[in-house]
Amino acid sequence: GNRIDKNKAIFIFENIINFLAKENKTYSLSIVDKNARYRDYENALLYLLKTHLVNEVRCLDKIQFPFLNQVLNSKFKLFYLDLGFISYLLNIDQNDLFQKENENINNYRGSIGESFVINEIKTKLIRNNNLYYYKFINNGVSYEIDLVLSDVNNTAIPIEIKTSSKAKAKSLFQLLKLNSEIEYALYFSTNLDMKILNYQNAK
Repeated sequence: GNRIDKNKAIFIFENIINFLAKENKTYSLSIVDKNARYRDYENALLYLLKTHLVNEVRCLDKIQFPFLNQVLNSKFKLFYLDLGFISYLLNIDQNDLFQKENENINNYRGSIGESFVINEIKTKLIRNNNLYYYKFINNGVSYEIDLVLSDVNNTAIPIEIKTSSKAKAKSLFQLLKLNSEIEYALYFSTNLDMKILNYQNAK
C-alpha cells in the first residue's frame, strides 16, 4: 500500500550528504544499498518532499515541453531544504557555509550554492514544484546544466551556479549555441549574484 516506511525515509535523508560532495550529485539508491529498488523507496521519497525536508531536481532527457514527458525517473538529485542541517552534518557554524577560506567545506561548496539558489527559486520564482537539470554531450564532451525552469510562455530558462571565481559558464554557452530558441539563461557567480546571459555574452 501507500504506508510510509519511516526507516526508508530516514535512510534516504541521511545519505543525501554523501552525494553532495561528489562531482556527479545524482542520487543513487544502489550505491548506498545494492539491493535497493526505486519503486521500494518511492513512497518514502514522496514523504520527504511533501514534508518539505528535501528538494528534488529531476533529470531531463531533452529540453522539450512538456518537461514532465522528458523526465528520466531513475535520475534525480536531492538537496536538504534547511542549510542549517548541512552545517550540522559538517560540524561547522551556518554562518561559515559561504566563507571561501573554510577548507572543511571545499567539496561541498557547489552543493551549498545550489541548495541556496534552489531554495530562493522555490520560494520566490517558480510556478510549480518541479525542478530539473539537464545533461548533454557535444563533440564528445559532457556538459551539465544545474537547473532548468520554464516561464509563463513555456520558454526554457537554463541556470548555472558556480561558487568558484575561476569558473566559466561553459555549459550554458554550449547549450545556447546549440539551441537558438532559448533566448536567455541565468548565471549565479561566486557570491551568488545573478547575471542574465544570452549566447553572445555567455562565452
